[in-house]
Amino acid sequence: MLLNREPYKTAFKVFTFLGFWDEISIVQRRWTFKLPIFLIFVLVLMDLVSFFQAYDLNDALMALAIFFMLLVIIFSILDFFYKKEQLKKFLVLVDEIESENSDVSVYIDKACKLNTLIYLVVFVVLTFTFLTAAIVPLFIHKLTFPIYIHESAIIFYSLWFIQTLISVYSTFIVYILFEFRNSLLVLIAHILTYYRHKLCNLSSIVADQKAKMELQKSVKLHLQIKELIRLFMDVFSAGLYLLLTLSTIIIVSVIYVVINSPHGNQSFVLCLAATAFCHIFIPCIHGSNIESESEKLSYSLFSSDWTNSDIKYQKMMIIVMENLKQSLRLRAFGLSEINLEFFVQTLNTAYSMYAVLNSISN
Repeated sequence: MLLNREPYKTAFKVFTFLGFWDEISIVQRRWTFKLPIFLIFVLVLMDLVSFFQAYDLNDALMALAIFFMLLVIIFSILDFFYKKEQLKKFLVLVDEIESENSDVSVYIDKACKLNTLIYLVVFVVLTFTFLTAAIVPLFIHKLTFPIYIHESAIIFYSLWFIQTLISVYSTFIVYILFEFRNSLLVLIAHILTYYRHKLCNLSSIVADQKAKMELQKSVKLHLQIKELIRLFMDVFSAGLYLLLTLSTIIIVSVIYVVINSPHGNQSFVLCLAATAFCHIFIPCIHGSNIESESEKLSYSLFSSDWTNSDIKYQKMMIIVMENLKQSLRLRAFGLSEINLEFFVQTLNTAYSMYAVLNSISN
C-alpha cells in the first residue's frame, strides 16, 4: 500500500495527529479545522496592519507578498479539509493500480525516494525561513510583520513571541500539506513512465493472443491515470489556481525588496523568496513531466513490434493510439496550465513589473 511507504506514512501520521484525516469526534473536527485557519488569520490581520502602516514601498510590497502567500495557505487548508473523500479515492485507486500491475511497484518506490529527497530540500529551506523570521528581528529590532505602536520593549517582545509561535504552527502545516500535494504529482509522473515502458514492451508478447489482453489492460490503466489526475485537481485546484494567479505579484514583490532594501531583514526576505520559488516551481516542473510523459505514449505504442500481428489487433491499436494522442495536462479550474512554460511566463512578467516599479521609484 502507498501509505506504508515513506514519506506518505509519516505525512499521514502527522495528518492523523493534527486531526486533519480521521477525526475522533465532531468537537475535534471543529477545533482541528478552525485552529490553523484562526492562527493564520491572526497573521493576516498583523500583515494587513503592517501594510497600512508601511513607511515606504519596500515595506508595502513585503506585506503584500506575505498576504498573498497566507491567502494561498488558507485556501489550500480548506481544499484539503473539505475534499478528503476525493483524496481517499485517489489513494485507493493507486493501490488498485499496484495490485493489477505488480511491476509498477518499482516505479512507485522510485517516486517515494524522489519525494523523500524533495521533502528534505524544502524542509531545509523552510527551516532557514522560519529561523530568520524568528531570530533576526531580535537583532534589528523590527518585526517580520512590522506593527508601529507605542515604543515599548514589553510590547515588542510580546508581539514577537505571538508571531513566532503562530509561524511555527503555520510553517509546519504548510510544509506537510504543500509537499504532500507535490509528492502526488511525482507519483502520477512515475506511473505514467511505467505505462510508457509497458506500451514499448508489448513487442515481446505481440505474437501471442495475450497481446490483445495486455492492450486492453493498458487502456484500463490509461483511464485510471486520467482519473488520478482528475481526483488530484478536484482536491487541489483552488489552492494551485490561487498560487499560480498570484505568483507574479509574490515573486516581483520579494525580488524588489531584496534588491532595493539596503536595511532590514534581508536574510528573511531571501529565504522567503526561496520558499515562494519552491512552491511555484515544483508543481510546474512536475506538471511538465506529466505532460511530457503523456505525449510519448502514442509513439511508445507505435514503436512496439506490431507488424506481425493480425488485423484485429492492429485496429485495436489504432483506436488506442488515437486516444493516447491527447496529452494529459494539469489545468487549475480548466484555466491555468501547470507547467514550465507558465513558470517562465511568470518570471518574464515579474521582470517587466519589477522594471516598471524600479523606474517609478527612481
